[in-house]
Amino acid sequence: MRALRRTFICFALVGTFVIDTPHCSDVDHGRRAIYYLQEAKFERALTAVGRALRQRLDDPQLHLIAGLAHLGLEDIESGVEALSRALVLDPDNVELYDVLRDACLRQERFDLARDAFASLRHHHPGHSHILAHLGWAHLHLEEIDLATELFEAAIAADSVASFAHVQLSRLYLQQKRFDEAVAVLKNALEIAPNNQHLLVILGESQLQQGGLEAAERSFVSALEKSPDPSLTAVHIARTYYKYDMRLMTIHYYEEALARGDSTALVLNNLAWTYAEEGIELERATDLSYLAIKRESDNVVYLDTLAELLYQKGRIAHAIALMQHCLELESEDGQHYAYLQKQLQKFQHHPTSSVRM
Repeated sequence: MRALRRTFICFALVGTFVIDTPHCSDVDHGRRAIYYLQEAKFERALTAVGRALRQRLDDPQLHLIAGLAHLGLEDIESGVEALSRALVLDPDNVELYDVLRDACLRQERFDLARDAFASLRHHHPGHSHILAHLGWAHLHLEEIDLATELFEAAIAADSVASFAHVQLSRLYLQQKRFDEAVAVLKNALEIAPNNQHLLVILGESQLQQGGLEAAERSFVSALEKSPDPSLTAVHIARTYYKYDMRLMTIHYYEEALARGDSTALVLNNLAWTYAEEGIELERATDLSYLAIKRESDNVVYLDTLAELLYQKGRIAHAIALMQHCLELESEDGQHYAYLQKQLQKFQHHPTSSVRM
């Protein structure tokens, strides 16, 4: 949950670009709220922003701060409600949609997202961002026909609505409607030829149809045109991983690392993919240790190291580390059953003196 809180605090920095006019006392409360967010003092942030809102109830940035503070306290309902109020006031602010969507995605509260975007639709009927995000919520609730209808309505309302194009094309890909997916992407790229998200999805559609060279051209183009190439490299790596193309996955995770993305997630995923291929085990182990140094109690990252130790023949160390993982993970936790299987695998290795 610490990583989640850091994400929300980073989003709170958006407010520093808006609340910067020293003309009344509520501005000071707004600045104070941002400071408290940066310090993870979420209750104090709520108190400060509440005072600011008494003076400026129509300021969307103040509602954003309130939403982030609620999310920092893991109160997703109140957080989404505050973010929705911000979007009512500023429906064109793409970053607000990103925060609300990310919060609901992390908690898998797609019902909450649906209700929030449906309410926003009443305030701003026909707004393309709202239609597209309402479609996104319905898609995650597996209401495919309604999601398709909303994405198409969003594109009709705004032909440059890239989020709607991306979502609709992905939906078509999931349904193996390749020609329709490519048509949506090509139409969108005619309008926004430098949109790296569209290029990555186009590359995926080409992969699904066996066009490996065409897909790689699309991915390279996406990387060249991206304002954040390290993040785009991660997206491409994940796409190749989805299609079991491990060497290309490694290539793009290495690309992300070379371009400055040394987050624990990238380090771990690169190490794990090396482990799956059974190559570069020493480098993979170094990467895994770096990931764990950043998040020492993450059982997924610890499992990667345990797997690498197992492959290198350090069976006792792998067993001890996996036992530690099981101590960290609750019995009803998401990874518990998998971690048990890993432990059994390690303990049944011929050189292991431990048996279940």
